[in-house]
Amino acid sequence: MMWKMHTILVLVGTPCSQRAIVTVILKVLLLILGVGLGFSSRSPWGNEGISAKAIGISTLVWLGLTQLASSSVGGYMAGRLSVK
Repeated sequence: MMWKMHTILVLVGTPCSQRAIVTVILKVLLLILGVGLGFSSRSPWGNEGISAKAIGISTLVWLGLTQLASSSVGGYMAGRLSVK
């Protein structure tokens, strides 16, 4: 048990893992926001709200923007945390 804890502490202390942690946290937060936006755009009453096709397209766009944003922040963090 102690070996696992020591390994986790060593991995979290490296700049590479800090970048990955920030990227994953941002990705999860944006996905949760996307789920909330998706649920709020659909109406419980028939023939109201946006269509299924529009939800599919907006989902693909949202996932692409989410990936782009989280990768950009991860790359920025890698640049800022790099040791010269």
